[in-house]
Amino acid sequence: MEESREFLALRRAQEQAAAACAVSEEERILRRELADYYAQRLAQMPNAAQIPEESAPAPHF
Repeated sequence: MEESREFLALRRAQEQAAAACAVSEEERILRRELADYYAQRLAQMPNAAQIPEESAPAPHF
């Protein structure tokens, strides 16, 4: 009986760890896609290379 509880607790911990990894992988992908999107938008701006960094507006996430 005690082994069953330990097995279930271990199984639950493994499932929670797998779920956390899936969320962080999804978050990593979304952040990369967002960075790519802003890089494309910046590349389309004709004066982007001429704007000094200190006067450029901060991105709003």
